[in-house]
Amino acid sequence: MVSDVNLELLVSRLTPVVRKNLSCPTIVQGTLSTAGRATVLTAPEVLAAVQQLDADKLKNQQDLELGRRQREATVAANKPKKAELAAAQERTKWANVWCLVSEEAAEEGRHRLHRLYPSPRKLVLRERANKQRKLFHVPNAGDCRQRGLL
Repeated sequence: MVSDVNLELLVSRLTPVVRKNLSCPTIVQGTLSTAGRATVLTAPEVLAAVQQLDADKLKNQQDLELGRRQREATVAANKPKKAELAAAQERTKWANVWCLVSEEAAEEGRHRLHRLYPSPRKLVLRERANKQRKLFHVPNAGDCRQRGLL
């Protein structure tokens, strides 16, 4: 037993807490609050509040599970589309590479053929230039370089 209790101080300190007169237990920040009341935990109000908390938790879990299933179904539905798109991109990439390689090969072949088989017009012009060089004794530019004149 405590003999030295100042009842006036105790009452002044307890009064704000005791003044809270909640008509029934309430849920505050996800927990059951029975502030200001002496409440039996097996009272129907408390049991109803606890059952409401459990029902809310179960509903949230079901909502989360439903959302997860919907996302999984969407991902499963999109997988073939993504695979098809990736395959198409791969084919396009290799087609572009092949196009570049074949264009380069064709261009190189065209130049090689032009060097090996010049056009008849070009042959005529070359022949005419050779005749004029022989007539006027104009040295070939390559000859001048070889002789050290240029």
